Amino acid sequence: MLIEKLQRGIDFTNHEKLLAEYILKHPDTFQQMNCEELGKATFTSKSTVVRLCKKLSVTGYQELKKILFFEWKENETVKTCKHAMMINESSTCRDIIDKLPEIYKELMEEVNLYNSSNLFTRILNRMSKMNQIDFYGTGFGYTLLEGVSQKLNTLGIEGKAYNTLNERYLVANCKKIKILAFVMTFSGNNPLAIHEAEVLKRLGVYVVGIVGPLADEILKNCDEVIRLPLKAMQSGMDGILINQCISYIMDIFVAGMLVNDYEQIMSQEHIINFDYDKEVSFDTKVSKMSNILKK
Repeated sequence: MLIEKLQRGIDFTNHEKLLAEYILKHPDTFQQMNCEELGKATFTSKSTVVRLCKKLSVTGYQELKKILFFEWKENETVKTCKHAMMINESSTCRDIIDKLPEIYKELMEEVNLYNSSNLFTRILNRMSKMNQIDFYGTGFGYTLLEGVSQKLNTLGIEGKAYNTLNERYLVANCKKIKILAFVMTFSGNNPLAIHEAEVLKRLGVYVVGIVGPLADEILKNCDEVIRLPLKAMQSGMDGILINQCISYIMDIFVAGMLVNDYEQIMSQEHIINFDYDKEVSFDTKVSKMSNILKK
């Protein structure tokens, strides 16, 4: 949502932050202003307004006003029924079944707000040029990433998950093959993850951080950063939401890699299925012959 992008102000200049603050504090007045009037009211300029529109990925000022108008109306509606979206001690099984899809949908929208499609495109382009994709996580995170590596392996793409660094292995192989590594930390400041990113970067590995809100230190050694939404850290629900969040993020990459090499992967699938059919046919014949001999 544009409202949340304005609230976060990620990569905004100081003048753009002034614009965002004014728009959020004066939504009704903003709707009555043209581009020049907004620039004067915030002691900025028309060109600053245009740049802000580009950063928000809208085609122009009028579209910005239109989208924000509907978002504000929607927010008013949501506020009246916000409690209905929560799972708590009074929730029934029926409540959980009904609410989880809405919670998941909201979480996916948060992921997309925190991370642009251009970010995913850049990472996918890098992945397609690599010989191996590595995944680093600890505890529950390692378990999630191990599943992702298996998904890549089913596409014929070399993927490995680790819960610790093997520096000797990396030194021996980094000069031979191109490696992209995802390093994940839910909080953003896990000391092990910070150390892993630092070592990987030093050895020439392309590092993609998947990080929570406290990520200032690890950012120094990441080539790209995927940010986890705060809503995924809800107490009590964090195990469910983080799982869903990581699955969504990583499935974008798995599906993207499938698209990048679709014909080759499908041809491999055809060969596998053909060989499997022959094997089943052969086993059936053997089974029939065994039955005849028994008689």
